[in-house]
Amino acid sequence: MITFYIVEDHTIVRQGLKQLLAKYAEMKVLAEFGVPDQIMDNLAKGERPDIVLCDINLPGMDGLALTEKIKQKYPDQKIIILTMHQKEFYVLKAFDAGADGYFHKDTEESELIMGIKKIYNGQKYFCQSVSQILINRLLDTKNSSGKTLLPTLTFREKEVLEQVVAGLGNREIGDKLCISTRTVENHRANILRKFGLKNTVELVKFAIENSLV
Repeated sequence: MITFYIVEDHTIVRQGLKQLLAKYAEMKVLAEFGVPDQIMDNLAKGERPDIVLCDINLPGMDGLALTEKIKQKYPDQKIIILTMHQKEFYVLKAFDAGADGYFHKDTEESELIMGIKKIYNGQKYFCQSVSQILINRLLDTKNSSGKTLLPTLTFREKEVLEQVVAGLGNREIGDKLCISTRTVENHRANILRKFGLKNTVELVKFAIENSLV
């Protein structure tokens, strides 16, 4: 019997996954969760599923951060990311976080079930639509300068990032760059999204560690 936890904030998606897995006699959902804190509480009580099925977009803590947190406390816990995100950044970040599998929500049922069985038996599995991304990047993880490649920022985003790291607020940045406060806010939101970060503190730390400014 392969047992599961489902971590997904959309009820209809959770129900759909439960119905899909219920079609297979050797698979059973032990519990489902809408927020990350709930699964950590259950794991702490000692109930461990074979596999955690986890979305990326979750309230409070994204699925990639949750994956990393679970793996730190329970290294042998198998985790599959099931998401709408196919961009290279998310795939690589999931791999770095320790995910055992990564599936797009459009993945065919047959491939998902096959991947689940492989992961249960100790293998890694990334669905066909994203596996080539991972292969290409593993073959060329560094550019000519030896630095890990990161999502590209526009010229204006780079300007805004420099001012954020310098400690300026949105209004001050707008005045300095002769753009509106709303435009600054939009640029900051885009930068956070591109790097998968949640707030200014994380952004400043990330920018410094990766020599972005």
